[in-house]
Amino acid sequence: MLATCTSSGGVNFYTSEGPDQPYTFAGEYLGHTRSVRGLALYDSNRSLFTGSFDRTAKVVDVETRQATVTCRGHVGDINAVAVSQDLLLGTVSDDRYAKFWDRRTGKCVRQLPNCHEKIVRDLAFSDDGLQLLTCSHDGLAKLWDLGTEKAVTSFQHDNAVFKTCFVPHSSLVVCAGSKMCKVWDVNTGTEQQTLLSHGENALVFGLDCHPDGRHVATGSDNLLCVWDLLDEDEDKLPIATFDNHTDTVWCVAFGEDRLAAASGDGSVSIWDLTTNTKTESLQHRERCVYGCSFGVADCLPPK
Repeated sequence: MLATCTSSGGVNFYTSEGPDQPYTFAGEYLGHTRSVRGLALYDSNRSLFTGSFDRTAKVVDVETRQATVTCRGHVGDINAVAVSQDLLLGTVSDDRYAKFWDRRTGKCVRQLPNCHEKIVRDLAFSDDGLQLLTCSHDGLAKLWDLGTEKAVTSFQHDNAVFKTCFVPHSSLVVCAGSKMCKVWDVNTGTEQQTLLSHGENALVFGLDCHPDGRHVATGSDNLLCVWDLLDEDEDKLPIATFDNHTDTVWCVAFGEDRLAAASGDGSVSIWDLTTNTKTESLQHRERCVYGCSFGVADCLPPK
């Protein structure tokens, strides 16, 4: 399954019969009143968690396409959502809060108030659910211990940081922002690699780590790049680039052998990573598609 979210406040669902089969439209959810900026499929694709500029987050039943829970409490636009392995729901917002929600009741069960000096753009849970990454326009990404609710370390960028993710099966995290992405070691707090290919003035909004713990995808302007983290060359270049979009790439997401990219041109492109070719383009009626999320059957753990 693939879910996408748009500037109109809608969410589209697509299904595929197999890894070599195209995606077909399977329904939509229209419960938000402003742009949906974050979404995550979970619970074996039975549930979808969404976050919107209408300042609410919702749990949506994928089968019925109806919201079962609404989370209210942010006083700023919600920029991103995430779901931990133990199904804790997380959101971050322009109000500089990270909030965590009970998936059954929609109640806020914990929060990190004023966790950055400027708006918070993204969050990610570690595989074990014990740590959290956040990033902000203040130029920092922060690693949090969720047991103590304290920041363990910070990663300094020269400009705003838009996206962040943990690299599976490693001590690495990746942070994307203005002009570049940086790879950091959380144990030492040191920068390990810099990923440069998006142009001097590029804003890297799209970022995802493959479950194999080796490959990273980035998206900016109309360009997608795939990187091999095992390549330690000082002048590292992407192992693949795709430039089919005509507007900003807002989100990228890995499937097992697929890469999806959501763009301001109103489409989501699907790329076959075994051949580095585009297999399809999912056109949306909205002007801008802000997010995409593969379900568990489309993004399997490494073999």
